[in-house]
Amino acid sequence: MRAFEQERDRWYLWLPVLYAIGIALYMALPVEPPIAATLTPALAAIALRVAWQRGAAAIPVTACLLAVTLGVAGAKLRTMWIAAPKLEKELRRAEVAGYADVERAGSWQQLKEQGLLRSEGKDYVVQDGDVIHFRFNV
Repeated sequence: MRAFEQERDRWYLWLPVLYAIGIALYMALPVEPPIAATLTPALAAIALRVAWQRGAAAIPVTACLLAVTLGVAGAKLRTMWIAAPKLEKELRRAEVAGYADVERAGSWQQLKEQGLLRSEGKDYVVQDGDVIHFRFNV
């Protein structure tokens, strides 16, 4: 505890490291946690701070838990932000053509006339260079 007291003015320098640890913990999880679960340690930190008000280490420990929680929550929010879009309607079929064919034809109508479009179902695996026109059940 004596060493902690001596380093008291510099403990905040560990906050970016703890934030990174929170991100690493999030990335190490085997499944995607709900947003409420990522914020649970923040509640624990606040409860710890309330219960341990007089201790010399209460503020740094609370700040450390909050920094780790912010790292986990930040990683979760970033993951949600960059997640791949999902189709909300049922896909009936998709008209697919290669990018080079689209460039040569000049328009989607020309592709149809030249017979360069192929119709694919919901099990189609998209290939690099595909241009897709989705058809939905409405």
